[in-house]
Amino acid sequence: MEFTKRPLIGEISQADAQKMVAAFPSPANDPNYTKSVWFSLEQMDQLVTLLKSEKLMGAETDGVRIYFARYVDGLVPPPPAEYKDRNTVIFVSTKAVGRAQTADNQETTFHEDYFTGLSFPAPNEAGGDGSIKMKTSGAENRGELCQPRCQGVTLP
Repeated sequence: MEFTKRPLIGEISQADAQKMVAAFPSPANDPNYTKSVWFSLEQMDQLVTLLKSEKLMGAETDGVRIYFARYVDGLVPPPPAEYKDRNTVIFVSTKAVGRAQTADNQETTFHEDYFTGLSFPAPNEAGGDGSIKMKTSGAENRGELCQPRCQGVTLP
């Protein structure tokens, strides 16, 4: 079996990745600084599978937006205690909501976060609409946070 490497859509070189990570502000001596967040292949595959399933069921899922965030009190379920006040990322599914021309005459798509999911007709005992609303993929988080000196981290 022969393996042929195909470049990813947004692939960059390791050298460019190192420059970009080095340029990201990392406050000196900030105990809440998070260098990176690790997600397992299983978790990423599950997210992609859920989004593709929603699309097959009629949702307009077209991608994922990544938000930079911070762990705060009151989350359910609570994250590990050592994550308090640490930075993280959150994945949110998006759908295309419009297209427009840019100033340089390129076409661009506007993407909107969505959490409401799909609506299916269903019988209702009260005789009303009775629609079943379903969202199979909520915002995704809970990766493993990495301190500035983590095992296996190769970028600055």
